[in-house]
Amino acid sequence: MCEKCREDEEHPYEDSTSNFYDRVRKIREEVENEEDAVVRFETLPGEQLQIDWGEANIDYDEDEKVTEYFFTARMKYSRYMYVEVRDNMKLETLINCILHAFEDLGGVPLSLSFDNMKTVVQLLDWYERPAYSKT
Repeated sequence: MCEKCREDEEHPYEDSTSNFYDRVRKIREEVENEEDAVVRFETLPGEQLQIDWGEANIDYDEDEKVTEYFFTARMKYSRYMYVEVRDNMKLETLINCILHAFEDLGGVPLSLSFDNMKTVVQLLDWYERPAYSKT
């Protein structure tokens, strides 16, 4: 890693290797001690499909913006992604998109992970635990 920094044409690292790794260690300790640090977890192949919605306002004809919704399904292990553009985020649409993702994958993963989407989660309680939709 230090060698790569020395090879940087715009800002080459010119100090000692030990100082470089001392600084890297300090940065890692700072990040590990942060309360909001993101912790990645890995899964086995085919174990988990992560599902979420995205949205964008698109100006197709320069007169009126249209809100388009993006269904995304990503295999946690391989990072393979399935994306589908839809005009709503209703429960029926969600179920159809999930079935299309299964078809695209050629199978069904062991589990599905939802990221607090309104179709699935009604609200978060005081401790940010989800209250799931009854449907």
